[in-house]
Amino acid sequence: MSSLRKTKFCEVWAYDANNLDFFIGTFQSLQSQRGAADYFNVDYRSILRHLNTNKVTIKNGKLVLFFSKKLSS
Repeated sequence: MSSLRKTKFCEVWAYDANNLDFFIGTFQSLQSQRGAADYFNVDYRSILRHLNTNKVTIKNGKLVLFFSKKLSS
């Protein structure tokens, strides 16, 4: 339970899966207002399941990759 609380408020980097460009840049958290879940209009747990997995997911009609750190070149 405590690890869920920690990850709920971690930064999220959302990338377009087609070309690895940022959607918006970083989100300050998974759940808070203006967070990743709010932007993609989904429950934060659905993003948490795909965080750092290198698996493409469809959120809000877009192919997206989610990471807790910025990808390096």
